[in-house]
Amino acid sequence: LSLYDTNVTSPCPDTEGCTLTLRFLHPVIPHTLTLWVTYISSKNPALANIELITEEEKSISLGPQHVFCDMPLTIHLDTHKVAIAAVKLCTFDDKMEIG
Repeated sequence: LSLYDTNVTSPCPDTEGCTLTLRFLHPVIPHTLTLWVTYISSKNPALANIELITEEEKSISLGPQHVFCDMPLTIHLDTHKVAIAAVKLCTFDDKMEIG
């Protein structure tokens, strides 16, 4: 019997959910965004929102996205030549894994 389970997670906050922000070393002008999700436990859209964060810290919301395990999600982007500094992923699935 183990008292400590390494897979125990805390619930995602109700307002924004759990977030993961990935910052680029240098801003980029993307044409596509590809994500690989390795585990989801929710039946709702796994990603409540994907945000592109510009160099000026403005947010471009891509909205909720349905993803499937072990299958890439590729989104074609048109940022109107605005450079993107980061991608922010929001989910209410506290067990989601992104590879």
